[in-house]
Amino acid sequence: MEKRLIIFVVISLAIIFTYPLFINWLAPPPLTPSLVPQNKEVSGASEEGKGESVSPPPKEKRVEEAVDVVAEEIVPLNEGGTLEIEKVIESDLYRVTLSSLGGTIKKWELKKYTEKDEGETEEVPIQLVFDQGHRLPLEIIFPGESEPGKRVYQLDSAGLQLDKAHPEGAVQMVSVDSVGRKIRKELRFRYDRYLVDLKVETEGYQQDYDLSLGTNFGIHELSGQ
Repeated sequence: MEKRLIIFVVISLAIIFTYPLFINWLAPPPLTPSLVPQNKEVSGASEEGKGESVSPPPKEKRVEEAVDVVAEEIVPLNEGGTLEIEKVIESDLYRVTLSSLGGTIKKWELKKYTEKDEGETEEVPIQLVFDQGHRLPLEIIFPGESEPGKRVYQLDSAGLQLDKAHPEGAVQMVSVDSVGRKIRKELRFRYDRYLVDLKVETEGYQQDYDLSLGTNFGIHELSGQ
């Protein structure tokens, strides 16, 4: 009896100590992770996804396309760093350029009236806006305001061509300040007249304002006189 017990104990201990070794021998060896570059992993993911690209479309190209579109609608930055939008109204009689800065008339040339500048050989249209003037036509000036020409107006850049088929055209310029006060200017042009109808409306302003006609607007000295 004692001999059998001793044999049982020996066999039990042998099983206990050899069991972990037996299990490790049966199990497959663990996989060693390989160092794969990040771009390689992305490529492998694309192959598993049946060739579909997982990388986002390039953003630099989108930015360049947006800049091209904006460049067609605005003129370069002015001295104050504000984007200026210009709109041209043209007929057989005149060519008028409106500006979003101040909601003003920036240029007005008379096509039927020309002159030669001193030292020049070609005739050029007479300009009614004095480009060196302190004020531009249509500036709205409130009491105590020093720089009304920096007020920005909403203005589209699409040109307006007037003729017999399109005898009239209206342009609106709207300015909204930080507290919601509005200034709205509406100009109505006609193809066969120099006369322009002007309508100005304000909202939220309690003070009266002055409407500038511009520095020497419409005053022109012919060359040689």
